[in-house]
Amino acid sequence: MPDYLSEVGKSGRVLAIFCLTVSTLIFGPTFLGIVAMAILDMPTDAEKARALIGSAVVFGVFAGASLWMLVRLLVRTRARNGLTLMPIWFIEFFGVLFVTGNVILAIVERSPWLVAESLSVCAAMIFVRRNVRAKLQQMEEPELSDQTLQNGDDPPPHEDGPLEENQTL
Repeated sequence: MPDYLSEVGKSGRVLAIFCLTVSTLIFGPTFLGIVAMAILDMPTDAEKARALIGSAVVFGVFAGASLWMLVRLLVRTRARNGLTLMPIWFIEFFGVLFVTGNVILAIVERSPWLVAESLSVCAAMIFVRRNVRAKLQQMEEPELSDQTLQNGDDPPPHEDGPLEENQTL
């Protein structure tokens, strides 16, 4: 299984900064343009007004998320968990929104393959908390090196505590 939470290195970070800058420069002005259009000339047709407001929300969220990740990459800060740029609740929330939108679109378009194609991305977003916990546990566990055992040092105590007199391994 690929390690989605591993370090990406300098080239990956620079590429992410470039892509997030481009997406922020695209989504931000588009959001502002849609909002200006809605303020200056709100359509009288309810369906067009809903589409305009809906697209403003989508572009606003994308612009905000892109800007947030860009700033965090530039400042070199991570979320409280120490692994991701975005908080886990944010990733999970958008995973649920993504799968909900795909299911609705698949029903409307009568295309069940749409859900099957996006299910892996949705599942990775929804279950990111489990992956972060496993990665944090992996980082905290001291590894037994061959050198430690060759030096004659005792291995660390068993996790369940010391053995009783009548217990054996």
